[in-house]
This record gives sequence, structure tokens and C-alpha cells, in this order.
Amino acid sequence: MFKYNDKVFSDLVKLIRFYLQPASTPHPILQTSEREIFIKARYAGLLPILNTIPLREQFSQQTQKSLRRAFLHGAVHYARLTRHLSEILTAFSQQGIVAIPFKGVVLSQQLYGDPAFRSCADIDFMVKSADVLLAVEALRNRGYEFSLPSIKRHYLSLVEQLDYYEFGNRQNGVLVDLQWPKNKGYCPHPLPEQELFFATQLLDLTGERISAFIDPIALYYLCTHGAKNSWCELRALIDISRAMEVWDDAIWSEAAKMMRARGILNMMMCGVWLAHQLFCVDIPATVSNYTNGSVRRLSEKIRHHWLRFGFTHPQALKRFYWDLCFRESMIEKSHYLAFRLRPTKTDLIGRESKMAVIYAKRFSRILKRKKLPVSVDDAG
Repeated sequence: MFKYNDKVFSDLVKLIRFYLQPASTPHPILQTSEREIFIKARYAGLLPILNTIPLREQFSQQTQKSLRRAFLHGAVHYARLTRHLSEILTAFSQQGIVAIPFKGVVLSQQLYGDPAFRSCADIDFMVKSADVLLAVEALRNRGYEFSLPSIKRHYLSLVEQLDYYEFGNRQNGVLVDLQWPKNKGYCPHPLPEQELFFATQLLDLTGERISAFIDPIALYYLCTHGAKNSWCELRALIDISRAMEVWDDAIWSEAAKMMRARGILNMMMCGVWLAHQLFCVDIPATVSNYTNGSVRRLSEKIRHHWLRFGFTHPQALKRFYWDLCFRESMIEKSHYLAFRLRPTKTDLIGRESKMAVIYAKRFSRILKRKKLPVSVDDAG
């Protein structure tokens, strides 16, 4: 894991700042070896950044070759993901299924202009609720099976209670996350379902034009995903920093308007404030007034967690408390409580216990305190 206050992390932050704002950031003076930086950057999926900044020319020839080789290896992986994304979209289209790919390589193209620039392991699709079963069959016909085998026998009855299914293909190694907006999961979607699938734009993805969500929707999902991981993933903080640099005030204003209307604006503003503090990027003018005391206090708690435990997810009770703080409205807090007490897929599949017992089990998981290690050596 990353130790927030060690020298290697400090050097990586300097390099990321230089990448985000090359004109206003002085050339960083590094304190650690190239090898240590390379290992940490590879672990965090940051090699494309190191391979892009002009400062890489100061590295040794061996390190430069390693960067290029690793970048090309990653480019092959993401080109493969993009090809399978296109093939799945074609299969969906043949069945009359409206599907919008998002996050992953699509967000990488929107933010960085390159599908190989941000690390991702799967392909995410949003489909209409009415098309879920058709989409499941289309995926299974292409060799994708449920990641949880027991779901296979129950997926027809679980569609009304869940909001996503995960698939894997043993032949090509590709993972697919199929989502639909009917059921409220961790947080509400940015628009009602009937409007969400019209909020799209054409995006050029390696020479092919696909439908992707408009930038404010992409930003909304970026912020909710970052908050879902407690803003304890360095990659998410870099992504939102990049968004603060390349997306204009109108995009931020529209995304903030949707999040504020749903009582979850703190999800965005905590990420914005943490990115501002860590990478010195300017806060977009249209949302700067939302960095209030509650946002700063919660952000400070998250930063304190980084100091003690590095970029690891917090234990369940702390995460539960933060998730409540990410929500301003009591309505959304109550929705989140209902979500956390909702039976899991495993509970629903093997329902041998009464529902009251299942809910008690869910509540006990929230209260369970799992001790985190103060420091763990990074495997690299």
C-alpha cells in the first residue's frame, strides 16, 4: 500500500503535480531512486504519467526503456479491452439493447484523450432496466458467465432487487460489470432512467464512434465512485484533479447541480478539496463556494486516515460514518441506511434465515471493527 508521508509517495506527488500543471510547477527535485519510483508508479497504475512528462528524459536509459515497455504492454491490454467493448456493443445492438459504456477506458478517453492512460480491469455498461435480461443472454452467448456462479440459478428473480451483475470470460479474461438504474444502490443516479439514456454524446474511441455519457454525467459517476471508495484511492484523486484541469466551469456547475439536488454534493466536494490540497490544482470557480466547514472537516478525517494507514479502505464503522457525512439530506441518509441493511446477493440466494435475522447480520457487519495495520510493506 501507499504510505502517505513517505519519501517515495512525496516524489510521486511532485511528478503528478508537474504532469497536471507543467507551466506553473517547478521541476521537482526527487529524493528517492528511480527504481523505487517506478515500482510504486507501476503498483498505482501511474506509469503512463511518468512516460508522458518531459521530466522522464532525466531518468536513466534503462528506466526510460522500462517505462516505454510497460506503457506499450498496458496499451496492448487496453486496446484489447476496447476491442471487446466494441464487440459487446455490437452484440447488444443486434438485440436492440441500448447500452452506454462508462468509466474505464471510456472515462480515460474523455479525461486524458487516450483509453490506455488510466488503469482499469473491467468494462462497465449501463443498460435500461427493461433490457437487463436480454443483455445477460447476449453476454452469456459470447462466453461471459456470472462471476458468482450461484447467481446463475437466481438472476431472473434478483433483477428487481439488485442494480448490477458481474461477469467474466475465461477464454479472453475480460470482466464486465452490467448495471441498470432502476434500483437505487450506493447512491442515486444523476437523472431518471428515461432521461439518462438521452444524456449522451458521440466519443471517438480508437477510431470508432460510440455513445458515451455527456461530461457532467461522467463527472457525477467519477465523484460517486470516488466517494464509494472513501476517496482512499490515489487513482480517483488523480482523475478528479485532471477533471479540475480539463473540464470547464459549465460542466462542473451542471454536475454539482445534479448532486446537490440529490443531497450528495459532499461526495464531489470532498474529492475536490482533497485533490486541491494534495496536488495544488485550482478548485473550479462554480463550485468553490461549496467547500464549507463540513466538507473540510470530513476531508481532514480522510487525510488523517491516509497518514495512519496509507491509501487503504477504512474499517466498516468508519466507512459507514463517512458515507453518512457524504450525504447532506436526511432523505438520502435514510436511503443509504436502507441500502446498507439490504440483503446481499449471497443472503438473497441462500435465504435459509428469516429476513429479520438477515437484517441483523447486515447491521452487525456495519458495527464490526476490523483493525487495520499501521504499515504494510508494498509488494510492488
